[in-house]
Amino acid sequence: MFGRGFKLSLGIFFTLFILFLYGPTLSILVLSFQGPNGGLTFPMRGFSTFWFESLFDGVGVIDIWGAFGRSIRLGLVVMVLTVVLSLMAGMAFRKRFPLSSFLFYATISSLIVPSIVISLGVALEFRIIDDAVKAIGGDMNIQWVIDDFRTTMGLFSSGLGAQLTWTLPFGLLIMFAFSTGLTRLMKKRRAILALGHGKLSVRLCCRSLRHL
Repeated sequence: MFGRGFKLSLGIFFTLFILFLYGPTLSILVLSFQGPNGGLTFPMRGFSTFWFESLFDGVGVIDIWGAFGRSIRLGLVVMVLTVVLSLMAGMAFRKRFPLSSFLFYATISSLIVPSIVISLGVALEFRIIDDAVKAIGGDMNIQWVIDDFRTTMGLFSSGLGAQLTWTLPFGLLIMFAFSTGLTRLMKKRRAILALGHGKLSVRLCCRSLRHL
């Protein structure tokens, strides 16, 4: 059906896309085998397991259970926000509204951009916010900002935002598929039950979510 040249070009495009998607992660994996004088940049300065040995020798204190507890708390908050926001977005996108296409593609784009790029972007954004807070605090002579402020980055600020860039697009896509069938079902049952739109939406959503 398709010529050999088309299949070849499609294969090259797919290969380049996979490299763009997973290349940064593979780069970090390769750079972790740097020598003692190496860092997170190319070219490689030797090849060794020095950094892995340092990690398992106990250089630095690794609080596994503390990290596990923070992950659980963050995961619960992300789960609740993803369900609520995805449900609201799925219902909203049943009809077109201004900038709906832009909002959709902006949300889905985080699935295409490599995660390390998103992480660096989040870190840069909060660094800019930190600089702005320090500048405002210095100009307005706000003492607690001058003495105690360190950063706005944290588990439920930058960490929460980074997690939502992954979960919200998936939740939105699932709700698109769900709300398409829900809209047809609402039109049929609304005529039968003669219920208000809001009351029927809540009842059908709750009933349908039990079967997901």
